[in-house]
Amino acid sequence: MRIIDLRGTAFPSDLQSLLPRPKIDTTAATAIVTPLVEEVRERGAAALYDLAERFDGVRPHSLRVPPEALGQALLNLDPAVRRALEVAIENARIAHTAQLPEPAATEVIPGGIVYQRWVPLGRVGLYVPGGLAVYPSSVVMNVVTAQVAGVKSMVVASPPQSRFGGLPHPTVLAACAMLGVDEVIAVGGAQAIAAMAYGFTDGEYRCRAVDKVTGPGNVYVAAAKRVVQAVCGIDSEAGTTEIAVLADETAQPEFVCADLISQAEHDPAAASVLVTNSSTLVDQVQGILPSMVDACVEKERIATALAGPQSAVVLTETLEDALEVVESYAPEHLEIQTQNALELSERITTAGAVFIGDFSPVPLGDYVAGSNHVLPTGGTARYSAGLNVTQYLRSMQVVDYSRSALRQVAPALIALAEAEGLPAHGQAAQVRFQGEVLPSVLEEVEGSVSNVAVRLPFRPELSEVEPYGAPMIDVPVRLNVNENPFQPNPEVIDSIAEAVRSAATELNRYADRDAVDLRQELASYVHAEAGVQVAVDRVWAANGSNEIMIQLLQAFGGPGRRVLALWPTYSMYEEYARDTNTAWVLEGGPGANPRELPRFDSEVFIAAMRRERPAVVFVPSPNNPTGESISNQTLETILEVAKTTGPRVARTGQPTATIVVLDEAYAEFRAEGTASGLELLDDHPHLVVTRTLSKAFAAAGLRLGYMIASPEIVHEVQKVRLPYHLSLVTQAAARACLQHAGTQMEQIALIRAERDELASWLEEQGFVVAPSSSNFLLFGPLSKRHEVWRNLVESGVLIREVGPEGYLRVTVGTPTENEIFRQALKEAL
Repeated sequence: MRIIDLRGTAFPSDLQSLLPRPKIDTTAATAIVTPLVEEVRERGAAALYDLAERFDGVRPHSLRVPPEALGQALLNLDPAVRRALEVAIENARIAHTAQLPEPAATEVIPGGIVYQRWVPLGRVGLYVPGGLAVYPSSVVMNVVTAQVAGVKSMVVASPPQSRFGGLPHPTVLAACAMLGVDEVIAVGGAQAIAAMAYGFTDGEYRCRAVDKVTGPGNVYVAAAKRVVQAVCGIDSEAGTTEIAVLADETAQPEFVCADLISQAEHDPAAASVLVTNSSTLVDQVQGILPSMVDACVEKERIATALAGPQSAVVLTETLEDALEVVESYAPEHLEIQTQNALELSERITTAGAVFIGDFSPVPLGDYVAGSNHVLPTGGTARYSAGLNVTQYLRSMQVVDYSRSALRQVAPALIALAEAEGLPAHGQAAQVRFQGEVLPSVLEEVEGSVSNVAVRLPFRPELSEVEPYGAPMIDVPVRLNVNENPFQPNPEVIDSIAEAVRSAATELNRYADRDAVDLRQELASYVHAEAGVQVAVDRVWAANGSNEIMIQLLQAFGGPGRRVLALWPTYSMYEEYARDTNTAWVLEGGPGANPRELPRFDSEVFIAAMRRERPAVVFVPSPNNPTGESISNQTLETILEVAKTTGPRVARTGQPTATIVVLDEAYAEFRAEGTASGLELLDDHPHLVVTRTLSKAFAAAGLRLGYMIASPEIVHEVQKVRLPYHLSLVTQAAARACLQHAGTQMEQIALIRAERDELASWLEEQGFVVAPSSSNFLLFGPLSKRHEVWRNLVESGVLIREVGPEGYLRVTVGTPTENEIFRQALKEAL
């Protein structure tokens, strides 16, 4: 590689003139491809066949690839390549989904709203190059990005290959098939860009013109994009690939050489540039580069690229000078192999993509990093960006002003219209207020502060939200909110009263903010109830298990992260996600028969974990609203998968674990001998088991929930809890309840017996009853669910209209309440 020594040089204003560039630029190539583009526009398919024969050495049997060829290509695909493409697709989908912009509604003035919408393009053309190499990765980069954006119609173009009978490379076709793309045309080069931009007809096949053309290619493909911009959009003029490596004396010369070679392998015209302030590194690179090139399969192509005018080693006096050179060069790919690579990367403003440190080579971005490899070349990174989701979206504003809002701004509108000599513009506003005298704009502005109503800064996503809560209807029998139907025993009430009386003497002091004594007693209770011994540092308590879950999402969720659950599930989980700005993902839903009783499908759940990479998953066991329990065997399978399905670490790309929250709110009602998920804690530090005193201890009004987890998780949750979140009174009352755990277990046994008896009765009436390990039953199906529910209310019995369509949920009550429910249900039917 030639050396450009800029040490001691005063950089000119046009520093780019000193830097390596290819001899043929897009402007020169435009003159070459313009006649080809015009030929395709005028002659359509006939021109495409002729040009394929001329440039690709083969005349395809048809321009559209037959569907059976796509299917056969996928069938024949090497399993290792298929798995690699699956990894690339998954990572690309995750990274590009994060790019989706959020719609917004802005109330500019009271009654004057501007909505911001993002609308996907209707149809796009995606170019995948061929020739010297095969690029299934370009299929992934183009198609996944368009799919994430919501594009419904797309056509992929790739050059016909003589050795494959005029079809594109089978690996490209297989990648298309994997992604569900069935419209593929065997057209390459500049003519492919023209074919997609203008459309064509070939026999019965009609290739409709696209709204935008995207994808990488050589300088002629880039030039063709420039030509067709009059009729469709383009991503950028992405020509022959280029890499710049910004390095200092700490860089590993073998890594630098390997990365320069990796891009030179693409094309003899590829650009490989090393920019450094270390003459020692230059000597090392020059010393080992020839032998490394000689060991390559495509050594002639690589040697040509490295010796070309577009490649060089640029030696500068200082690292600051090297940074200036890189910024001026605006490379497609920039690697930073310096001592403070991350810090230096934050100063880069002109690059297609930046790769930081010794272990982020450009090929990572070519295939599996999750980033996109369709990037601007030839210095265009100064003003254009790599392919991303927003390039397949159109920003659309929707204006919605009320009469009063228009009246408020009309004076300013009229004044500006008259100043521009467009009085009819002003009249369009004035005509809506016939007979009214509008103030002058000065009067309007001067009085605006006092006249404008105060607008509260509402969160748009809460505009349609209703506060959570089950219906509160005053009826004799309330079996709708899964409370323990029995009042606390007199001795429990006495203990609570005494404990609260004692605590009241210290109400002038804050409570123990870590509730250590309460947590110790909870640990003892768990040991007695579930047979699992836990230390106090694995227990945490809060105001109800819902506060526990909020704290977990505050610690492990938040913006840019996801929380996942499987339908049907507890409706409050979604609210916890919303309140912590964590993206909510509810997997599954009613099937073909919405009245079919749902069961927990671990395979569907695990597939969603792998796809969504959630930070947290909620697994209620027993489930609410079905009452179904999940076996520890199933839970252990989920936990094994969850070890690597969490968000990836930003700097290293390493996967983290997903926090699995096992919600055991109704655990005490499970059948005798059924194990708790607590037994899996020691082997799975990413497992959290949450419980509550509300159900088993007849203490719904106390609001005490707790979790058992690894000390590391407890420590993170402690960081986000409010100071002194558990009051002195709450801690005292909870400890008093725990002293009577034995008495409560006798009560729970009675409720379990009543549940099983009630379930048998419902089945005798012809209902399907979900197997329940909780203190409630889900039964159905009912053709007129709401009517039955309403009839029950009129009979003085309130149950819950919740869960799958056609099903109702009843909380197990006292024996007397259960009998009243039976009679009322018979009448309601």
